[in-house]
Amino acid sequence: MLNAQLQGDYTVGGENPDFVDISHAVSILQYQGINGPVRFLVRPGNYGGFTVFTFMNATNQDTVTIQAENEIASSVIIEGRITLNGTNRLKLHKLTLADQVNASYAKLSLINTNHCLISHCEISNPSGGNYGTDEAMIKISAPWEGTLLKLTFSHCLIHSPEKTIYHTGRKSNLYFNNCSIYGQISSLTISYINIIFNQCNLTFNQDDLLDVITAMNGSVVSTVNVPYALFIDGELTGNTFNCNVDCDSWLIHNNIFNENFVSSQVTIPVRIFGNTFKKEFQTIFSHSAHLAGNNFFGSCRINADNYRIWNNFFYSSVLFTHGGGHWIAHNNFHRNSTLDLLYADATIYNNNLGKLYILYPSYDQLYNNNFVCGNPDSVSFAGKNPSFYDPAYIDESNDLHATNPALIRKASGLFPLYNLDIDSTERQDIPSIGANEICLDLITDTVRI
Repeated sequence: MLNAQLQGDYTVGGENPDFVDISHAVSILQYQGINGPVRFLVRPGNYGGFTVFTFMNATNQDTVTIQAENEIASSVIIEGRITLNGTNRLKLHKLTLADQVNASYAKLSLINTNHCLISHCEISNPSGGNYGTDEAMIKISAPWEGTLLKLTFSHCLIHSPEKTIYHTGRKSNLYFNNCSIYGQISSLTISYINIIFNQCNLTFNQDDLLDVITAMNGSVVSTVNVPYALFIDGELTGNTFNCNVDCDSWLIHNNIFNENFVSSQVTIPVRIFGNTFKKEFQTIFSHSAHLAGNNFFGSCRINADNYRIWNNFFYSSVLFTHGGGHWIAHNNFHRNSTLDLLYADATIYNNNLGKLYILYPSYDQLYNNNFVCGNPDSVSFAGKNPSFYDPAYIDESNDLHATNPALIRKASGLFPLYNLDIDSTERQDIPSIGANEICLDLITDTVRI
């Protein structure tokens, strides 16, 4: 037995091969084991399915590769079921795994595999609708206990309109690197497999990926025939989303969202950093979130409390509908943007603001903000006891003035009437502004107030 172990390259199929077909090669592999790296070079043709169990290897680094001899994936077509069960360090490379029409079983079944790699393969089933209850085109089963296993798909084309990838188990990391995937990904039962997408092109015809994805990096995501937003969680970094997204992720970093975005039901404080939101942005029940370094081109709606918002660009309206404890600093608001706080308390400072409207706050602090050129600029307080304090000594006589003069609108509950607090006259329930005055540097042209 020890003298018969496989090592080196062996041909499969064609004229004068070492092995007639893949099943024969795998049978000898199981019987003899390997004494070094082995490659089964498969010649062009159609082959049946096969099963690989645990095989004996001399060291933990020995690998077995089954690949097209000419390195053209379309030249080697494998029909029937392929099963890797308890297999370690096996590589399927540049093969076409074509499922049969109306197949009811998994094309590729991976059970408790470790350090296995499927690379540059095409795995497809154009029909995809006849799989059994516990089957799919690719079925991945991981153990629930024991050591953590690893399985990788790299540079593969994976296509099935239904039941594309199913998974179950716990103790496995599943990587998809530079793959193009079309279809559906879901779990057969409650699954805790860590699924990581890196640099993939993903098109889903399902709307629910909650509790499926652990992380997604540098991928392009679209949906087809999905009337609702794509429900998704996991860490999202550097992706482009061409579909509406309803996100339960706690880390959303450097992504581009070309359609509407909602962050909802996040159980821990979400971090939203460095993203571009082309359309509407909304948060629901995601309390104590941090937003920094983002570009918001559409309207924003915040439906939670204790937000920390800094170093962002806002090109449209920003609305806080309720809550308190918000901290808004060092942001740039477009001159046509309105910052609305409805029954929401906030500390607002060091911003470039367009328009500001605050309705019935119990407590607010505003200081050191610039009001950029608008049409016209307006600052409106409807309620009691907001503080608008922005003094600075701006001349040699140490005369105290407001550095960012703005008009304070005071509306009543019934009529939009207001007065201007431009002197030191004490009034009831009025805001204060610095030294209780506004300095108007009038110009010779028309002044619009």
